[in-house]
Parts: sequence; C-alpha cells; structure tokens
Amino acid sequence: MFATSILLKLLRRTGLMVCGVLMAGITHELRAADADAPKLIQLDATSPGRTFEGIGAVSAGASSRLLIDYPEPQRGQILDFLFKPRFGAGFQHLKVEIGSGENSTCGSEPSHAVTREELADPKPRGYELWLMAEARKRNPRILLDCLPWAYPRWVGDRFSQSSADWLAAFLEVARKNYGLEMDWVSAAQNEMGTDLNWIQKQLRPTLDAHGFSMVKLQAPDDDSEYWQIFDALEKNPGADKVIGAVGYHYLDGREPWDIDQKNAGRDTTEKARQSGKPLWASEEWPTRLGADTIPSGRRSGHWLTPRNSPNPAGFTWTTPVDSSTYKPGEAAMRPCAIQKPATGRSLW
Repeated sequence: MFATSILLKLLRRTGLMVCGVLMAGITHELRAADADAPKLIQLDATSPGRTFEGIGAVSAGASSRLLIDYPEPQRGQILDFLFKPRFGAGFQHLKVEIGSGENSTCGSEPSHAVTREELADPKPRGYELWLMAEARKRNPRILLDCLPWAYPRWVGDRFSQSSADWLAAFLEVARKNYGLEMDWVSAAQNEMGTDLNWIQKQLRPTLDAHGFSMVKLQAPDDDSEYWQIFDALEKNPGADKVIGAVGYHYLDGREPWDIDQKNAGRDTTEKARQSGKPLWASEEWPTRLGADTIPSGRRSGHWLTPRNSPNPAGFTWTTPVDSSTYKPGEAAMRPCAIQKPATGRSLW
C-alpha cells in the first residue's frame, strides 16, 4: 500500500516518470514472454528511408483572429504553449493564409495589396505576419509557410504573372516589416489545384527575381485526385525540379463520419514514395490511429496536420486561440470564431 502511494505521487508529479514506469513494465512483460529469444532494436539516424519531418500548424480562415486582441500575460502564455520548443505543442512548422479580402472560412483576412498599384508598396495588414513573428521569437528554427485561399479581384487569372507578383509582394512585406524570411510557399490555391507550367515559368522565376530563391515550393494542397500530381510531374521534369514537397488534405476522409474508415485511393502511391519528395498531410483530422499511420498533427487556431510519410495522417484541433461554440455532438467539426464588431452584433 505504501509503495502504491509513492508510485501514484510520482506519476502525478511527472509525465516522464509515467513513460519510464510504463516502459519498464512493458520490457518486463516482453522478457518474461520471450526470455530465451531477446530482440535487439537498433536506432540508426543514418539508415535509409523516409523521414518524419515534424508537427506544425496553420492559421487561416480568420479562425485565429481573436488571439492578437488577448490581454497579456494570457496571450503570451498561449503563444508559448503553441511555439516554444519542448513546451506545450512545440510546433515546428507554421503556415498562414495569404489574405485576399474574401471570406475564406470563418471570416475574411485582408490583403497586402488590395489594388495593383499597391504592389509597389504592399501593406502589412492583418495579424498573420505578427503571429509568424511571435512564433519565430519563441523558436528561431520554426519553418514558415503561406498559402492563398483566394486572390484580390484585380489579379484576374489565379495562375498568371499578376498572381506571381502578388505572392512575391507578400514575401516582401514579411521581410521588410517583420524581418521574416519564409521557408515555403504553397504554389496553389487552397483545395483548388495548381498549374505546373505557371509554377515553373512564372512563379519560380518571379520569386527568384525578387530575391526569394531560397524559398521552397509545395503543391498542390488539394483535397482530390490524390497523388496524381506525380503522373504530371513525370511528364514535366521542369516543374518536378522546382517543386520541393507534395501535400494533400483529408487523406483519412473529409467528413467526421469518414474518419478511421478505409478510403481507397488516398494512400500514398509507390510513385509518390519513390519520388524522394516530402509527402505532407497538409490538412487533416486528429483521430486516425491505423497501423500504417503516425498520429500527429499540424494546425493552430483552425487545423493541425503533420508533415510525415510514407502515409501522412494527422488531426484537426481547436484551441483557445478562437472563440468557438458547438452544439452537442459537434466537437469534431471545424471551429469558426464568433466576433463582435463595434455595433455589438455577433457575426457567425
């Protein structure tokens, strides 16, 4: 009884001790079950194979709008829990929406260039770059990424020189106003596909010409035609050369009732695995725990998904970043922030 009491105190005191006790118990059982045939498991960081790249988060769709207005010290504490290494979530990758002014999920995010004329002097509107700066303060090694959900009207064709210029202008605002260097740009429109010729002949050269040659490109950030981009890349070596990673959404099913079901055609293909490119579940739910997946996640304030392979899977997460309400049974649905404007009316 005394020993049990001491053990419970230790378990309450530290999660690390919980792991140690559990591992000790598991090891004891394995040895007892197979004492005559010990197994040696050797970990070798230099061995060939795919790499689990980490866990990240996305702020998009105006779902993290309220965080910037939180008072201190609560706001700083939330940011610490999100981004400090080895503390809380400890995200290693943060992707944000490049605002266009359109209602992209739970509200609209402002554009850095509302008109074509503003390309000459783009504005640091909104809160996404502020969030990135706060993340990098806490983790200088965090990867920064961005993706458009839509484009301002003046851009016209979403895969054109105008859209390439608009994307480059966002990176310029990040550098000039916040001292931020992006690591990745999602060369696509969220869940609306991409254009490989545009990536190769317009977007990549435009970023290079504006001093962003070190920024890598990911595509297609889509939620259909899973892994078929590799068939197209096989026929377009120029585009294949400039795309650094491939990501898809909801590999475990888009709707909550699809989760944990076998979704034929969504698992990574042999061609994808043999490509050598990082394969990302760039938007996912949290609950798949199949034998061929690693439960992990990637998105803050709106979604969480991982960057893993060979079969990416992850989870959706709601956080104190937004003010969300649910009816009974809706906890698995995506959150939308409830914001009160000056009129006192609620916007849903």
